[in-house]
Amino acid sequence: ELHDEKHQPEIKNGRQMGMPLDQFTNEAYEGLAAGKEEVVVGKSVEWYEAFEPQRQEVFRKMVG
Repeated sequence: ELHDEKHQPEIKNGRQMGMPLDQFTNEAYEGLAAGKEEVVVGKSVEWYEAFEPQRQEVFRKMVG
């Protein structure tokens, strides 16, 4: 985990944040290998799926 006291002393229990690096790497690689333009991993998937399609639709209407 990248959030630890060595690199960010103000954060306590930083290793409990985020996701393990190997999990991130595997999920990111799967998306990239599948040719996805946008690769979302971990807990971000739930937020992305709930919000991003509507945001992109609004953008398309604005520019299209």
